[in-house]
Amino acid sequence: MSLRKNGLSITIAGDMTLDWHILNQDADDFEGGGWDPSLWTRAFGQPDGTEDETAADEIPHGWWTILADRYRENLKQVAEKVVLEGVESVLRDVPYGRFGHLLTVDRQEIESVRSIHNLVSEYLNKEHQKRPLSIAVFGAPGSGKLFGITQVAKSQAPGRMQVLEFNISQFSDTDEIIDALHQVRDVSLSGMIPLVIWDEFDSSFEGKPLGWLRYFLVPMQDGAFRQGQIVHPIGRAIFVFVGGTNHTMAGFGQNLSNEEARAAKVPDFISRVKGFVNILGPNPPENEDEALGTDPYHIIRRAILLRSLLERNAPQIFEKRDNKKYLKIDSGVLNGFLNIRRFKHGIRSIESIIDMGQLTGKHTFERSSLLPEDQLGLAVDSKEFTSLVLEIKLEVDLLEQMVQAHHRFYQKQMADERGAKGKGGEDRQTSADLSWEELTDEE
Repeated sequence: MSLRKNGLSITIAGDMTLDWHILNQDADDFEGGGWDPSLWTRAFGQPDGTEDETAADEIPHGWWTILADRYRENLKQVAEKVVLEGVESVLRDVPYGRFGHLLTVDRQEIESVRSIHNLVSEYLNKEHQKRPLSIAVFGAPGSGKLFGITQVAKSQAPGRMQVLEFNISQFSDTDEIIDALHQVRDVSLSGMIPLVIWDEFDSSFEGKPLGWLRYFLVPMQDGAFRQGQIVHPIGRAIFVFVGGTNHTMAGFGQNLSNEEARAAKVPDFISRVKGFVNILGPNPPENEDEALGTDPYHIIRRAILLRSLLERNAPQIFEKRDNKKYLKIDSGVLNGFLNIRRFKHGIRSIESIIDMGQLTGKHTFERSSLLPEDQLGLAVDSKEFTSLVLEIKLEVDLLEQMVQAHHRFYQKQMADERGAKGKGGEDRQTSADLSWEELTDEE
């Protein structure tokens, strides 16, 4: 099987960086029954996230990041400081990627997004493009897929892009794709660059899984579409295919048999896609064992997202000191946001709690600003969130004072018991005879 090799590389969310040619396999390679799911599995892993044993020797398991190396043990404290003080102030020794308003410190996400950033840059630098640049974006619902990719693209051509968004799951027939492409062409003719979001492109059509894919192949490949006997050129555009039923590129089309995949034109579609990114979002991956902590760094992503949303939606609760912006938020509220196991609808749930909170005219995010518990249930497990908000967190100094007070109470209690026993009581020295400073660690 021949492969097209153009020297680019892209990060596969998970464990590795994969040569770009795997994704850019020639379409003719698939036409004679050459759709080989083993190649796909070796490249992207199993759909359920497990490893492919045949690739174990070729693709090393596990990955290393500076974030993991520097902050392995105290992620919760680091996340709190990120929310309160900002990434730049707290993680000064950790590389981070900023693309417009998108900020990430996850190595896989940085490398993957940077690959897309470079693709868009290269495409825009060539003025006479005849076909669209096609990119795929995957992630769980509410992971911020649309925000992430639009920020990356817009950062390359500020003021020159116009976003057009179409939800394919709402389309009822193929004429609606033609109507959408006419809108894309109109924007292109106006001199703007269309950034076209094909949301939930992986929806079923006429009862067939991935039934819409075949209708995108000609526009993706030829940069044109046919209506009747007339062929309309699209011009320069960026097509962004946003997954709705598949949360990662690894799972795309993997629930189909070889025959079903070929019938749905999965290999042909993949051969036209020039890059993809898996957006991680504020929750741990759904298929991971949370008890094992396979994605402990989701709390850092969550902290970055929370601060960003508060900066945009409640700027009055930040205070400027020493050229820094410090967030004023109740420690219990912060504990709830950071340590809840899962937001039901990802970023949208965080936004709901902030937007529906009573923050107007407030300069601190207090507990009283939160939604009632029954309303919180729309966004999170309300009982778990409330218990986290009410959880008592003792500072080290206060905890030591309490322990010292307990020791003094114990001394008094033992002295009273000895007094009651009289002189015949036990003379053996105990920890009650020692001051706090004299106690050993064992005592």
